[in-house]
This record gives sequence, structure tokens and C-alpha cells, in this order.
Amino acid sequence: MASRFCDQCGAPVAEGSQFCENCGAAINPDATAPAKQRQGTPVPVTSTPPPTPMPGKSPAIPLPFIVGGIIVILIIAAVLILPAILSDQESGKEIRNTGVTPSITTQISDTRTSLDPIIGIWTRQAEYENIEKYQFNSDKTLVFSVEYFNQHETAPGTWKKEDTNRYSYRLIGTINDFIIIYDPTREVIYEVDSPNRVYKRVI
Repeated sequence: MASRFCDQCGAPVAEGSQFCENCGAAINPDATAPAKQRQGTPVPVTSTPPPTPMPGKSPAIPLPFIVGGIIVILIIAAVLILPAILSDQESGKEIRNTGVTPSITTQISDTRTSLDPIIGIWTRQAEYENIEKYQFNSDKTLVFSVEYFNQHETAPGTWKKEDTNRYSYRLIGTINDFIIIYDPTREVIYEVDSPNRVYKRVI
């Protein structure tokens, strides 16, 4: 019975043989086990390291955070800007920045002796510390102006008397007439469509 094996091919070798009958290799006298069993060594197990991020690239920001940031910016802008826009649209007045501040006292006589009580300057404190003014002149012209954030915008127009303490006016470039009521008891004027927007006399 063979008790030795070839170092090269692992074939059994007869006792006393000096060469392998299978491959012809010289036989090691101490060869007592198959070459595959003697020479086999444990195969080291290697683990694949986790992928490392590419240098110079920051983690991507999730899309929901980007969309949420844009929505927050739009809400803040709407809160700051929309009330002022709505205030102008509510009155229906077209304001133009003429770059020239109209004269306050030109064509305005002492209102205490004027034939028409609406002649003069009327003002009110609007939203966000804006100041709105009506300037009714004796020649039936008027100027509506708004002062805000150190800016002065004006819109000229004309006016006429419709009835006792009732007047209408139209700004240049518009097609709508607005009705103004003069309240002699309180010495104020206001628009029919906006009775809470009360203007007090300045001159």
C-alpha cells in the first residue's frame, strides 16, 4: 500500500520508489501526505475597504431643503412687499416718480376764506409710516402724493364738485373717477370706497 505521495502531482508512490510513476519527479523520502495536503496554506481573507468620498466635493444638499429655503424667502418677500402694493391698488391710484416735489402752497389761498372748503392740503399716516397727501388747488387741479422710505412720488389730476360736500377727481392717465366726501363736522375728507382712510387738513 502506498504511504507516500509525489510532491509535484500528489499521486501515490509505491514504497521504495525514488521517482513518481505519474509525473517522473524525484520523490522526497519524507513525503507521507499528498502534496496538496502538505503544501496547502490558508488563504488570507481580505476585506474591501469602504469607498472614500472624492476630495473637493461637499455632500449634496437634499432637494426638500432647497425647495423649503426658496419658499421661506418668497414668504418673507411677500410679507414685506405685498402690503404696500395692495395699499396702492386699493386706492386705485397710479403713482409716478416725477423727481420733482410739487409746490405745497402754490395756488392755495387761506382756506378759511376759500369759496370751496376742499381747497387745501389733506394728509394721513398710512401703513409702514407712509404719508399720503391730497393737494386740491383752486384752479381745479390736484396732486396726490406718497412719501415712503425717503422717496416722494406724485400723481397729478383734476377735480370737480358734484354736490354739497361731495367731489370727484381723476388722475392723469387713468379712466376712473374717485368720489371724495368732505365732512365739515370733523374737518376731514375720505373716499366713498374707503371710508376708513381719513385725511386731515394741513393747510
